[in-house]
Amino acid sequence: MASTPVAPAATLNRRALPKSKAGCVTCKQRRVKCDETRPSCERCNIGGREAGLGSQASGRFDAFHMALFYHAVLNMASYMALDGDMAPIIECALDNAVTAPYLLDQMLAVAALHHSVVDRANSRAYHHHATSLQNRALGQFNDASDKLTDPNIIPSFLFATFLGYHVLRNTLADHQGSISSFVGAFVDYLHVHRGTRVVTRQHWPQIEKSSLAPLLEISSIGKAIDNRQPGPETQTLLAHLQAQPDHASSSSTAACIDALLWAQWVLNIQKRKPPRFSVKVHAATAWPLVVPDEFVSALYQRRPEALAVLAHYLAILHVTREFWVFEPCEFGMIQALADHVGPFWEKALQWPLSCKSG
Repeated sequence: MASTPVAPAATLNRRALPKSKAGCVTCKQRRVKCDETRPSCERCNIGGREAGLGSQASGRFDAFHMALFYHAVLNMASYMALDGDMAPIIECALDNAVTAPYLLDQMLAVAALHHSVVDRANSRAYHHHATSLQNRALGQFNDASDKLTDPNIIPSFLFATFLGYHVLRNTLADHQGSISSFVGAFVDYLHVHRGTRVVTRQHWPQIEKSSLAPLLEISSIGKAIDNRQPGPETQTLLAHLQAQPDHASSSSTAACIDALLWAQWVLNIQKRKPPRFSVKVHAATAWPLVVPDEFVSALYQRRPEALAVLAHYLAILHVTREFWVFEPCEFGMIQALADHVGPFWEKALQWPLSCKSG
């Protein structure tokens, strides 16, 4: 998978910005933008560059975290499946490290998690640091979410994006042993990811107009395919659900049909020409955010119709598993779900069961 080159860290802040006339000496020497706060600016506070702040900064970040930051600078475009300049994301994390510290921590957490995948020899150590950083980020976000202000909307949105990738990767990698464990972990993932995104959902127009807009290609693609029509991958399950005697009155069945149509929406986006890997990835990660709450409840209850829909979503991830987050999604879990719901659902699961060689 080709990645978009990212400018080295030293050049990220040398953008065409108005020069600061009252900036601190340290920032001028480093040729970076200064917010001109006194007695020490935000960047110097984070880096511990002013007298008396070194111990505070070293308690929060150390050389290992700086190595993770460098890994993010070099590789984020690839492991986040983004096309374009990563500088706005990295600058947002740095510029909001005091007011929204959860973003920088979660960005580093995903960098550590990705490092745990590519550096097998030190995988356990990197995974441990990824978990510690994620826990710290979640605690900070939970403390701040009830008093979220406009300046923190973009950092919160990015935090939710990084967190979603992190939790999904762990869910797929750590719970393949049993259906009960996997479904429980997947429901937990849905709650965490949807819970963090709901904070920023009402601010979507503001997000679309931000410097992140060029990276949010899934929004424009989703609008281009506005109708969620049945397709060949989901039509057998859709017919099966609609044939149930209570399908018109059952809220659970209706929610599962809605979630299934959203799965077809993902597939329709992925099939558009010309195919782009980043589009396939972001379409797949959009599904957990758009399915109805009642579908999540039906999945929590292990209702067979919800498990059948989940099998279709896992098939989408399975055929896109060249992406490192989806890579642990094995066909065995799809087969296990089919075996669990039994022969009554076998024909309805025709497409996911055909993805074994996908």
